[in-house]
Amino acid sequence: MAAHERGINMMGKPVYLHLNGDNFKRKRIVVNQREMRSFDSFLNAAATSFRIPAREIRTPAGRHRIRNLDDLERDCTYVVMGRERFKNVGYVSSLSVCYLVRIFGVSYLIEM
Repeated sequence: MAAHERGINMMGKPVYLHLNGDNFKRKRIVVNQREMRSFDSFLNAAATSFRIPAREIRTPAGRHRIRNLDDLERDCTYVVMGRERFKNVGYVSSLSVCYLVRIFGVSYLIEM
């Protein structure tokens, strides 16, 4: 599958990550084809940037789990979680927030 088909160009796709329970600690990670070929490598990059074991990525509302790189949208905010429960502390900032909507098995990301 070509990079442009997956929504990732050679320049990369920047996303903003918050640590679960901390709305002040935010990191910017650029997802590109050369360094992150799988979702596991993205989780490893998130784990090394926050120095915690990252198990999953969720939307700021905590309702939807991000399962692959195609679910990530450019310039959107997500929450990095370990094994703990989701803590809703108001991750909404001046950045754009994306919500994952699944309709009949098809995932759509809505940017607000």
